[in-house]
Order: sequence, then C-alpha cells, then structure tokens
Amino acid sequence: MGKIKYGGGKCELIRIGAFDDIDLDIVHHTGDKDISVGSHSNNGFVSKVIRYKGLAAHAAGTPHLGVNALNAASLGLSALAYQRETFRDDDHVRIHPIITKGGNLVNVVPDEVVIETLVRAANKDAIADAAAKTDRAFKAGAIAVGASCEITTMPGYLPALSEKADESVLAAAEIAAQTSEKDYQIVQEDTHAYSGGSTDVGDVQHLQPVLTFNTGGKVSGLHSVDFDIVDDELAYVVTAKIFALSAYRLLRDGAVKAKEIVANYQPIFTKEEYIKYMDSFIKTETYQ
Repeated sequence: MGKIKYGGGKCELIRIGAFDDIDLDIVHHTGDKDISVGSHSNNGFVSKVIRYKGLAAHAAGTPHLGVNALNAASLGLSALAYQRETFRDDDHVRIHPIITKGGNLVNVVPDEVVIETLVRAANKDAIADAAAKTDRAFKAGAIAVGASCEITTMPGYLPALSEKADESVLAAAEIAAQTSEKDYQIVQEDTHAYSGGSTDVGDVQHLQPVLTFNTGGKVSGLHSVDFDIVDDELAYVVTAKIFALSAYRLLRDGAVKAKEIVANYQPIFTKEEYIKYMDSFIKTETYQ
C-alpha cells in the first residue's frame, strides 16, 4: 500500500531506478504485419476520476429536496462532447469516459456518481489543453445543478516518439524473415499510429534510445475478446531470433554500434526532470 506511485509499468520502473543502469532498449509488440521495424508515434494520456456529490432524496416523493448527481454528470458529459470541435486533427485527441457508479437505488435521487476517463493526445501540450477542457466541462455540470465535483488526475504515459528503423535490428529482421519465409517492412518515419492508443514505451524514449520491432501471428484486434495467436513460429520463434540477432549486432566489436546510438541520442528529460513532470499531474481538486 502506497509503494506504487504511477499507473504505468515502465513509468514506475523509471521512478524506482530500474532503468538507471540501462543505456539502450529493444522493444517488441505484436502487430498486424509479419515483421516491421521502426515505430510510429503514439498518443500519451493522463487519467481522471470525476466524483459528483449531490443530495439524496426520495425520487418520487420529494425529488425537489435532492441534488441529482447523475444530472450533473450527464451535463458534464454533454459539455465535454461540445469540446470536440476545439481539438486539432493533428493532435489526435481521444477522450473516452465511462460511468462506474450511477447512484445507489432506483427510488433515490442519486447523491454520488463516479466517472473515469483517459485524456489522450499526440503531444504534451495537447494533453494539457484537453485535460483542462475536460475539467472545465465536468465542473460546469456540477455548477449547473448545485452539486460538487471532485476531480482526481494522475499521470499516464508520455506520447511515444516516431523512430527510424535501426540498421542492426533491420538486419536481424531480414535474416529472420529469410529463414522463416516471412515478409518484413520498414515503418515510415514521422507517422502517427492510426489506433490512437498509448504505450509506456514513450516514457522510456524520453530518457534513452529505444529500438522497436513488431511481429504478427495474431488474429483480431489487440485487447479484444477474439484476440488469439495463430502462428506460433512467427509470434514466438521469429521474435526471439530478432531479439538475439539484434543484441549480437549491437554488442559485437566491443559494442561499437550500441555505443554510437547512445552517444548520438538526445534525451528530452533527465530522470529527475521526468519525475518532476509526472508528479505535476498528481492532484485532486474540488469544485462546488
């Protein structure tokens, strides 16, 4: 209890020092193509829990004595929807709230409603802008009906950065593709992932070089009930070969290639700056 501070795995590992003695990373994810090398940029996000507080009353007998927290939440969600035209297409903003508590009993005016949402965007400034508009919208719902609104914000992931295909990983992918009779491709630089999703790989990229490749072997979409691995060799064996061959190429000859990558990398944050930035999002504010 109280030992974990950030919600993302790599985010927390950075904070506790697990990356302090690491200079370079190779990252893999399941993808749609047989083999791909390099990476798109991806959205980052912050997470929010919005808790509306009203006043309970009998829903049929004395509704005029209550303050309906569900009405406040409904207005807040509507106000949030009206923000969408203010988001730039290039920022790839995605906000997708759910109601996790909508009241207690059907014959009681709801006195507590809880909404959870992620606020995603392609860059730090767009995340901050969308987060402020999200707070403003939910605050408006509370003010409109006389409820109170508590908004707790926590850091999520930083946006992932578009990354050129590394020549050592690419060479390893070529060999693995040839021996397994699979296709490979290079991810186009400076493109944003169509999914709008997020990955904590972006947090690591802000501190040190990350070399990325993906392999397929799946059916259906990621994080869906129909997801399944249908090509064990591609998903597991080819993936292991690329990891091993990449490590060999980076570390041979006294790790000359790996040292070159590390020397040429320009981090966006130091570890201390990263922690300060992440901590700046941790807050709980009440509007009433």
